[in-house]
Amino acid sequence: MPLYWLPLLPLIGFVLLICGGRFLPGSSGGWLGSGIVGAAFVVALLRFFGLDAPAHETLWTWLPNMALGTNGPSNLSVGFYLDQLSSLMTLIITGVGFLIHVYSISYMRHDARFTRFFAFLNFFVAMMLILVLADSYPLMFVGWEGVGTASYLLIGFWFAGHGDHSAAEGVTNSNAARKAFIMNRVGDLGFMLGMFLIYKVFGTLVIPELMAQEGTLAATTRALPELICLFLLVGAVGKSGQLPLTTWLPDAMAGPTPVSALIHAATMVTAGVYLIARSHFFYDLAPGASLWVAWAGGLTALYGALSALNQTDIKKILAYSTVSQLGYMFLAVGLHSYTAAVFHLLTHAFFKALLFLAAGAVIHALHEEQDVRKMGGLAKSMKLTHAVSLIGVLAISGIPIFAGFFSKDGILAAAFTQNTPLYLIGLGVAFLTAFYMGRWYFLVWRGEFRGDPAAHPHDGDPLLSLPLAVLAAGATLGGFLNVPGFLGGGHILDDFLGKVLPVEVHELPVSTEWLITAVAVSAALLGLAWAYADHRRGALQNGPLGNVSTQALYLDTLYRSVVGDGSKVISRGLDAFDNGVDAGMTAVATNTGAPGWLVTLWQSGFVRAYALSMLIGTALIVGYWALQAIGGGL
Repeated sequence: MPLYWLPLLPLIGFVLLICGGRFLPGSSGGWLGSGIVGAAFVVALLRFFGLDAPAHETLWTWLPNMALGTNGPSNLSVGFYLDQLSSLMTLIITGVGFLIHVYSISYMRHDARFTRFFAFLNFFVAMMLILVLADSYPLMFVGWEGVGTASYLLIGFWFAGHGDHSAAEGVTNSNAARKAFIMNRVGDLGFMLGMFLIYKVFGTLVIPELMAQEGTLAATTRALPELICLFLLVGAVGKSGQLPLTTWLPDAMAGPTPVSALIHAATMVTAGVYLIARSHFFYDLAPGASLWVAWAGGLTALYGALSALNQTDIKKILAYSTVSQLGYMFLAVGLHSYTAAVFHLLTHAFFKALLFLAAGAVIHALHEEQDVRKMGGLAKSMKLTHAVSLIGVLAISGIPIFAGFFSKDGILAAAFTQNTPLYLIGLGVAFLTAFYMGRWYFLVWRGEFRGDPAAHPHDGDPLLSLPLAVLAAGATLGGFLNVPGFLGGGHILDDFLGKVLPVEVHELPVSTEWLITAVAVSAALLGLAWAYADHRRGALQNGPLGNVSTQALYLDTLYRSVVGDGSKVISRGLDAFDNGVDAGMTAVATNTGAPGWLVTLWQSGFVRAYALSMLIGTALIVGYWALQAIGGGL
């Protein structure tokens, strides 16, 4: 089946839902949207199992023979490229996306814009598939902008408030959507500059053609790949919410919970990681830019973990966790450990989607309550949701045998062999992750219920529960796709992705690998033990760092003060200047028009007045000549 069917199917779903939604009664629009994404997943599976060599399908060429680079005429093609990396991404997008669609049928059942919601979800999936399947940077940029637009529509979906909530909530949601859209435009500028530079030097933006020019790439001056990679990094930082463009991502949870799962877990925010992994042939020649990527990831991982410590919103804790886990992925690709980063991307898709959807089930059961301080003891009444949530917490904390243990261990091993400060940061983040996720777990699920006595929490219906069960299985077993050799595994995913990505070989003694693993697991266990001890003391409601963590290290406050308030001051100054200029021009116009006003007094419209004016004028002229003559005679 041609590759274009992958993005085309959800695009067809989008058109049908957005144009014919009023003809779809009840929840039929949700089933239609879910079925189409499920069909795309089947196509992705068929292409995955039939993938022997990279498939490049060109739909048409754009500007044929107009691109002149170092190797002569070239084309800018529009087509799709499927290799091991993009095939894995299509499975994640359509597979996890399908589960989120099914979950949404129940979660959004009573929403007034039910069908429109599924139209936006389908559009999101279509754009993400275009992004990962694109055979060129311009087509990737089309998908890149498409998911940006879709995220804007989904984050601000409740632009008028939700349920019994006030219109003020709608304003907050709309502001969050605008914030995401604007901050991503900053990153997009970097992506575009990178594309312009690549085209200027190499005469093509087709990715397979660039990969084939290894000799040309290596022969360029060192500064050129560095500059290209720094530009692409700006784009990746914006899309994946890395420092300093990270503050939009926690606010993106303003949308419905399935949107949070879709954006944070499987699709949009991983696009930056995918961009760098796909552009590895540039980054392999740019050690300086790669170090910038690694440090951006390490510092973002630390920032996200510190910000999550004292959050009270059940989804916001997970949102800052996403920021931190994406930092891990950037740290890995910055150290050229691409397969470790993609492996963590895969496991993160399972456990983060699981945690967000579990949080949505809790919010649904508690009638839209999101404050963890008003929860507690839910393990008794929501047994299935509690069980899968516990799996998600253990997976993200890196506890054996769950998925996060294997993927996070690979990243820490790469950092240990290449950059000790980044390794220590990664280890500290693992400790903090276990604590704040343990705090999340104990506040929500253990102890006594602290919420509304009138609430009767219970597990959701099968449409809510089945996706949770499937994701829990992935969060439990997904790590076995890439068990390291010293644990008796065969590096299955490394071997699979190694056909298209460089594989970093860490020559470490087995005893050292065991030591790294033991230290990482110990850090996670200590973090969970700390959370448990605080739970026993009743000290979890106020987490570490107090208001510093609650305010996310005041980064957003800094931006509002410097950028927001600064822009207001500049705009007020420009407004005053504009008003001053306008007043000055008005005065000039008034003064210029004053003599004209005097002239209008003569324009009475009566012939006798004009005749009198002519007579007076004639008399004045004759009198002037007479005086001149008399003066000359004297």
